Amino acid sequence: MIQSKAITILKQLNKKEFIQFGKYLSSGAFTPNKKLFKLYNFLKKHYPHFSSAEISKQSIYKSSYNNPKYDDASTRKILSDFYKETELFLAMLRLRNDKPTLQKTVLPELDERKLDTLFPFKYEEIKGKLLVPPHQLSDFLDIHLLEWSNLSFHLIRGMQDKMGPHVYSRLENIIFYTLCDTFLGLQDILTYKNSYNFSKPVNLPQAFVSSIDHKKLFKYIQDNEFLGKEIVLSFYLAYLANKNFDDNSYYFRLKEFVLKNFENYHISTQRTMAAFMTNYCIRKRRQSEKEFDHELSEVYQLHIKYKLIRINKEKYIRTDVFLNMLTYYYEVGKISELGSFIEANIESIQPGHRKNTISLCQALMEFEQGNFELSLRQVSMIKSTTFVFKHKIKILILKNHFELKNYETARDLANSFYKSTTMSKNVLELQKQRIYKFLSYFNLLIKASENKPEKNKLSEISGSKKENQFLESVWILKKIDKLLKNS
Repeated sequence: MIQSKAITILKQLNKKEFIQFGKYLSSGAFTPNKKLFKLYNFLKKHYPHFSSAEISKQSIYKSSYNNPKYDDASTRKILSDFYKETELFLAMLRLRNDKPTLQKTVLPELDERKLDTLFPFKYEEIKGKLLVPPHQLSDFLDIHLLEWSNLSFHLIRGMQDKMGPHVYSRLENIIFYTLCDTFLGLQDILTYKNSYNFSKPVNLPQAFVSSIDHKKLFKYIQDNEFLGKEIVLSFYLAYLANKNFDDNSYYFRLKEFVLKNFENYHISTQRTMAAFMTNYCIRKRRQSEKEFDHELSEVYQLHIKYKLIRINKEKYIRTDVFLNMLTYYYEVGKISELGSFIEANIESIQPGHRKNTISLCQALMEFEQGNFELSLRQVSMIKSTTFVFKHKIKILILKNHFELKNYETARDLANSFYKSTTMSKNVLELQKQRIYKFLSYFNLLIKASENKPEKNKLSEISGSKKENQFLESVWILKKIDKLLKNS
């Protein structure tokens, strides 16, 4: 079988779409190239996998040109043309299924074709739909671009006198979009710095925000009536909570505002705000601020209540978020909630991850209940090298062996984990440092448990909040405190 971008797309079409693509090529309305339909007829008997050895450059050439004498240039040309048509077909599917995008595509055509009686009606129709709540961040940009189209239409026709309100609308919406996206981007920059150790010396978004009197600006926004201002204020409060991370009052101010408006948010804004609050609470828990155990629990309840962790048109939930929620439940000892959560959501895990996720969930629950042998048995059933599972599995195995006092085995596995992490090209340097720190403390725990003179170092770790930013810090610190108490 050959490698082809067009065939890659065809594999992702469902049966109805694949049949429609054949009709699209055969109609002649979109392409006069009849050879493309011949190629489609050859390929359709191999749908949906297209894995047959019969699919070769020679067979493609022969089916398309009805010529047994192979020509490589012609084959590359037919495959290139076929790929372009698959792209156009995908675009048509998108337009057909996304009415707002279709309407926005039609509007400039009405302008260019001088359909002056139709343009104003279409403009009002599109804007009317954009003004219907709930609003989302992209609406600001869409209204801004729509107003530009409307202004252009009227300027060309010498009707500038009607454009005053539309100039204000155009500017208000681009300002709102820029502010929201900048605040969101600053959160992303912080995430990449903390998680992946990536930053740039030139930070234009931060320079932009620092150059404006945002307190005065947002007081003006709050004191006046603007469409969608609740969204802008939400992003601003999230920015302030990050900027003033050491002052928890900024988070609680954000939380109060978000919960007050949550029902009125578009689901994309709900996801953004819930994600920010989740990350904030996780960072606080890493600093051993216990009140954020409860706060994180409340945010996770938002995720569940509003189905914010679902992907692929609400069919499946994100495996990484699912596992983070599981980790939280067992870390704070909410075993009954963990069981209920698994039971309610396991069918929503993507099929490729489902068996492994069930085994990992059961292993985590057995570990929390003190059934360490059973936990190891469940871990052994996980057959995955997926990054989502790999490190969590290795660490759980280490913890089980420590609890079973299999110190020699635990030490060997920890050394193996260290070596594999060092050799891996897929683990970022900052992630490696977090693993190394966990392994360093884990080895100290083993030595201290074997009555070796390491307890002074453990006391230093226990007394330093700055040292809490590493993998499994909750478990490590709990074990350290227990050892120190019994010494």
